[in-house]
Amino acid sequence: MSAPYIKNYIWRGILINFFVGLLFLLFVKNPKPYILGILFGGSVSVLMFIALYHSTVRMVDKEPEAGKRYAMIQYLFRMCIYATVLVVAALADYISLYTTFIGLLSVKIAIHTDNIWKLFQERR
Repeated sequence: MSAPYIKNYIWRGILINFFVGLLFLLFVKNPKPYILGILFGGSVSVLMFIALYHSTVRMVDKEPEAGKRYAMIQYLFRMCIYATVLVVAALADYISLYTTFIGLLSVKIAIHTDNIWKLFQERR
């Protein structure tokens, strides 16, 4: 990955997962399912973000029609992976569905908080 902001978003997503996992570790009596959910959802979130980056780089090099087709196939592939992760978390007793969902959103939360932070910095 050549873009430094991609690594920055990934590290912030991991930091969010670590912070949420630490909160569950400190304040919940049986934190194992919650921490497993964070690990499961967070790792899939990071991997899908990397896949999104690589598919975007590949899509730019294609012709417009082939690029549209490629983008649609990649989008459907990522959505199927997300659905599979949520179904596995819902069916498994040892993984929390809620924390898996939070883990899946961790990179998205990192991107949005970074953008909000930059917006407030520009207004000063």
